[in-house]
Amino acid sequence: MLEICLNKGKIAVIQNEHQYKVTQESPSIKQVVTWIAQLGGFLARNHNGFPGVKTLWRGLQRLHDIVST
Repeated sequence: MLEICLNKGKIAVIQNEHQYKVTQESPSIKQVVTWIAQLGGFLARNHNGFPGVKTLWRGLQRLHDIVST
């Protein structure tokens, strides 16, 4: 399901950035959104709640930059 939103290159970058061990089971959408938000500056602490739109946008831009280089 994750391949619908992101291509394989971007998925590989996210997994590598967060040292995610590839298993039979794909990471949840919530986990991937958190990883993208962390690229945008989200700290992912327990009391922070969910990331905002700006943080997700920054994370997606950074992900695009990483994949492009």
